[in-house]
Amino acid sequence: MTPRHALAAIAVAVIWGANFVVIDAGLHDMPPLTFVALRFVAVLVPAIFFVKRPDARWRDILLIGLFLSLGQFGLLYLSLDLGMPPGLASLVVQVQVIFTVVIAALALHERPTKRQQLGVLIGLVGLTVVALGRTADTPLLALMLCLAGALSWATGNVVTRQHLLKEVWGNAHKEDAHYLRIFVRKLRGKIEKDPARPAVLTTELGVGYRLMSDEG
Repeated sequence: MTPRHALAAIAVAVIWGANFVVIDAGLHDMPPLTFVALRFVAVLVPAIFFVKRPDARWRDILLIGLFLSLGQFGLLYLSLDLGMPPGLASLVVQVQVIFTVVIAALALHERPTKRQQLGVLIGLVGLTVVALGRTADTPLLALMLCLAGALSWATGNVVTRQHLLKEVWGNAHKEDAHYLRIFVRKLRGKIEKDPARPAVLTTELGVGYRLMSDEG
């Protein structure tokens, strides 16, 4: 990883963390779902003139948007409005990684590696510690809504992956994630210097693969 890429990664983490503080501050003056609506209107209005509509059915677009956008952020904003501390929320919502592994195993029949299984176990232990160690200032309902937001995020990840499989291999193979893994393994053997440590075609857990450009 170059210094430029490292700085970019740090910038993403800083912006992501500050995002929760800004949301918490804004909720003092605005209802949570109204705030969510304004957030997406602010993105939609300029983007609609410059970003082409995805070449997909409206049903698929709405389903992915329901989980990745409305469900994730709507539940998160409600959680913060009910008293979930923004710092704790930024950690709890990352349990979406665990949910993604589990949902992908059930829906796409993906087999988690031993490392992934260990990660899920450690994550569940950490989540239990957070739930049992929460103070009276963190209502249980707020925690549950934050977890529901993470679950919606994870579901959106898997729905997106399933849509990509269907578009590439056809509707009959929308749950056959192994087709894609076989293809990627062969492709990495041709384009990677070390296929065991891919740098060009990288894996994003529970979502799919990313083709890295020279700029990262």
